[in-house]
Amino acid sequence: MRAAHLCWKYASPTPLVAGVTATSGGVLFTGDLNKDFLALDAKTGDVLYRFNTGAAMAGGVVTYQLAGTQYVAAASGATTYFWGTQLTSARVTIFALPSPGAD
Repeated sequence: MRAAHLCWKYASPTPLVAGVTATSGGVLFTGDLNKDFLALDAKTGDVLYRFNTGAAMAGGVVTYQLAGTQYVAAASGATTYFWGTQLTSARVTIFALPSPGAD
């Protein structure tokens, strides 16, 4: 068995307590307590996309396909005082991903 090695690190100014969803396309989806949804390159750790959801990200991220379009849904809000975040209503933000080959 080969030993594992560290490929990259992502430094966040706040804890990353949201779930991490990996895709076969080489993208990781997660979020931070700064209210940001993040898409990271799985090979390099580079931030590909950042979106402020308006509430701390401490929930899950799922991806699904409907009628040929790929979606990513991210839960945010309703965190606890333990993390020092403002309590807000829970919300789900959904992104439709561009079709492969689309510019």
